[in-house]
Amino acid sequence: MKSLEEKIDYRDIKKLQQIIKKIPEKEKIVANTLGKIITILGKYMVKMQGYSILSTVLKREIREVGKENAKFLMNFLKIKEPKEEDIKLIMNLAALLLGLKLKVKNGKVVATECPFYKTLKEYKEPFMCNACVEYNKGIAEELTNGKFTIKRVHWLFEGDKYCVFKPVKL
Repeated sequence: MKSLEEKIDYRDIKKLQQIIKKIPEKEKIVANTLGKIITILGKYMVKMQGYSILSTVLKREIREVGKENAKFLMNFLKIKEPKEEDIKLIMNLAALLLGLKLKVKNGKVVATECPFYKTLKEYKEPFMCNACVEYNKGIAEELTNGKFTIKRVHWLFEGDKYCVFKPVKL
């Protein structure tokens, strides 16, 4: 690759892709940028319409995204009737797709890093956290045919060392 001091043709898409591949932590940059955009939109939507409208959108629309992703992962993994271990597997895969960093602590899988955390702290607006919860509720509800949802019991935004969800029977 040419050094950045040399002229790079903006139309050379392959070269541009090579440059992008070499950017360190590009996934964090993408997540941070998207997180900021979504947080700003959420913050102004709350200001203009009120939290109840935003809450309705979160519950209805973002849960649907979670349900769609649960179906996709079940099909991809060829799981017809998910058992408890399948549900945990799919929940963890979905978390990784969101960009969360997972670790096992005391036998439980916890989210130790969130790609949106920096933005959440900067804007002091937990909109993305609430979207994450609703997304995961959609996954849990889809996988259990509406018998279970999830509840957040530890939260990075509130100063915990990690985020943890627990299943709750509906």
